Amino acid sequence: MAKPAHRTIDDSPVNQSSGYSRWTALGLAIALAVGLALRLYDLDADAPARFADASQDFTTDSGFLTLYAKNHALFGQWTLFGYEHWQAFKTSLITGVAFFLYSSFGLSLVTSALTGTLLSVLGLVITLAALARHLSPREILIIAVFLAFNFVLILYGHFPFSENALLFLISLFIGLFFWRSDSIAMSATLGLLIAVAAFFGKMFGVILLVGPVVWWLTEKTERRGTLIGTLIASTAAGLAVFSLVFHGRIEIISFVWAHGAEGHQFPHGLSSPIGFFENLMSYARTGLHEYTPFLSALAYLSLLWMIFFREQNPRVRKVSAFMASWMVAWIVVLSIFNYRPLRYQFLLIIPMTVLAAVWSLRAPDMIRRRQKVAWWQGLVLVLLNWYFIYHLVTPFTLTTLSLATYWRWVWLMLPVAVLVTATEIVLFSRKKLAVSRRLVTIIWAVALTLTIINDGRLYYHWISHRTYNISGANTDMADLLGPKAVISGQYGPAITQATPVKNFPLFITSPLGEGESLLRQYGVTHLALPSNLWRDLTKTDPRLTNIPIVARYWLRDNIVYVIPVWDLFEDSAAPRYQPTAYEKGVRAMFVVADTLPDVQLKAFLQTHPNNRSALIALHHWNAHTGNLAASAPLVARLLELYPTDFSIQLLAAIYYKKLSEISGDAGMRTKADQYLDRAVFYNPINSEILRTTFERSTPDMWEI
Repeated sequence: MAKPAHRTIDDSPVNQSSGYSRWTALGLAIALAVGLALRLYDLDADAPARFADASQDFTTDSGFLTLYAKNHALFGQWTLFGYEHWQAFKTSLITGVAFFLYSSFGLSLVTSALTGTLLSVLGLVITLAALARHLSPREILIIAVFLAFNFVLILYGHFPFSENALLFLISLFIGLFFWRSDSIAMSATLGLLIAVAAFFGKMFGVILLVGPVVWWLTEKTERRGTLIGTLIASTAAGLAVFSLVFHGRIEIISFVWAHGAEGHQFPHGLSSPIGFFENLMSYARTGLHEYTPFLSALAYLSLLWMIFFREQNPRVRKVSAFMASWMVAWIVVLSIFNYRPLRYQFLLIIPMTVLAAVWSLRAPDMIRRRQKVAWWQGLVLVLLNWYFIYHLVTPFTLTTLSLATYWRWVWLMLPVAVLVTATEIVLFSRKKLAVSRRLVTIIWAVALTLTIINDGRLYYHWISHRTYNISGANTDMADLLGPKAVISGQYGPAITQATPVKNFPLFITSPLGEGESLLRQYGVTHLALPSNLWRDLTKTDPRLTNIPIVARYWLRDNIVYVIPVWDLFEDSAAPRYQPTAYEKGVRAMFVVADTLPDVQLKAFLQTHPNNRSALIALHHWNAHTGNLAASAPLVARLLELYPTDFSIQLLAAIYYKKLSEISGDAGMRTKADQYLDRAVFYNPINSEILRTTFERSTPDMWEI
């Protein structure tokens, strides 16, 4: 007798639900509309200061990731200098979308931000549509609300990060995997899509392999060996072909290592088994669970339930298995590296949300199907509790960023995790354990409400204190430099992203070392560096000590210097550069020149009356020469043009403090204090630095 046809998950009955009622559909539409509005509001605003362990990726990365698109949109070629640095950025989906937007709507910080927003929104919508085939309308509504209002997703969606491209490509993979995944042809297609996600999105996309592999293994699919082999082979082949076609060589491993390990010391997770567990348990120390506390708690409960109970609906089981595999594999793989900013973690909010929603509505049904806990499930349970308890405790106990402190707390939490695990096993081993649907409904309703309140609080705090200093720096730089300027350094692309200024993409290190030959070879005229790095460079290279700083910008947490280096190297291609009147004026402030600084600066202001740096430079020259009265209209103009720039508010505070000291006018001191308070209002996290600078500085000190 012939064997019956193999029945697969894709042949199982469609998830039985009552369909989308009028109120459910209305709630879903409102959630998506509000989520879209929150993401489109003020696209050129700065990210909040000191966010996510004070990472500077919000300031620096957007310019680098869209640089190739800018080059082609403005100059008709992807690479301007024949020097391919971070070639993977050129072949990314971010570059393609950014180029389309730049070509269609012009070059600006808004169109740059739209790159990330468009991909993020499309990714979330496609994910919801894919899940709708397997989950009930109520589950989809809960997921939509969680994702639409999540502050971390909103904030990162404001920037053209590679992770947003990966989110979009993952959503396509999810749609295909949940539609049909058990044929050889579909397995090959899924593998190719993983290669696309990894190559054109971000290399982390290869972690998607784990989801289908776990599903086929746990479901005991008859052809699982063939399916898994096909998936892995097509992924590897796709990556190899893409690398050869677009890069001319296979450099996947070296690129991942360069970005994940070089410059961040040897990965602690590879140093020893102890190091691996220290990195694994402290994976999200840059804020993932701290910014999503209630969602993280629900995700933990869902994973706990998956260990003890088996979902009977195969479609829901497929969703849960994939999301849990995605989340766990992502944490395990990336925890190896020392450098893992929140940008590398925020995509985990999606599987966390899906698992939380599924558990929230299905736990009462699953509780009646008790399973015996096997030894390996007990081990997994210890690891799960260890991870969760560590992240539950450390936000309230750690006041240092010392890695040794984080790692010490990992081991302090291990005995607690073992005790909690033993308690859970005893509790869930009872013959009768009932959890009412009402209780679970209350839990998820409270968690959802608190999540919206928490995300609303974060969003309101950001938007009410928002600044536009990166936008202001771009407006400023568009006028300051001559037409042959080439800027390089960590902040070069960021402060010229929306300008025609050419960028040579290079991260400067101290000492300058090999970077000097590249700067000389490609005619770099200016550097844009954090102030602390420039101070380190001047200590190691005496040639740099007398170079004047032509512009200063306080961008979120860092003061950025713009330094002219066009005449630093005798055999450089840069001496052809002709400085602007502004640059000549600033240089005359520090060295003997034929023309007084104020003459050059005033001449520049005649054609650029609103230029921030020129107004500031002339103000400081007036203060240096004792002509504070002449600065009054300059300070007033700066306050009018840059009302949210905390460094301008601080400049005004220092100016009026000095006037108060000279005249004895108490009203001037009151005015100074008011402007200091405004500076603190727009940068509250750095209030101590602002107040210290206010007390120690005078108007002639050009340090901010």
